[in-house]
Amino acid sequence: MNKKKKVAVFGVKGFPGFGGASRANENIVNNLKEKYDYTIYAINTHTDKSGEYNGYYQKVFKGYKGKRINTLMYYLKSLIHALFYGNYDLVQVNHTSSGFIVPFLRMRFKVVIEI
Repeated sequence: MNKKKKVAVFGVKGFPGFGGASRANENIVNNLKEKYDYTIYAINTHTDKSGEYNGYYQKVFKGYKGKRINTLMYYLKSLIHALFYGNYDLVQVNHTSSGFIVPFLRMRFKVVIEI
């Protein structure tokens, strides 16, 4: 039996999705979760579904007041968690605002970028 490949998803901020990249990625994950083990990096300002949820794992970080600091801290926490605790075959990164973390992720993982 083949072991499922592990995929991490950055930049959707949590499922269930409210629209845009989150909704599109949620559809992709739901269609492919039988073939891949997904970890969704999320933030509690967008979801409260932490841990195993709907066939995938969702790692939820605490959010901050202020949109810019909240987004920055979300990406930094996700990056640190992935680098030190993640064992992924592929990392999918969404949104141009997350571009600064890609070089760090590439030191350890194969990375796919969606803009």
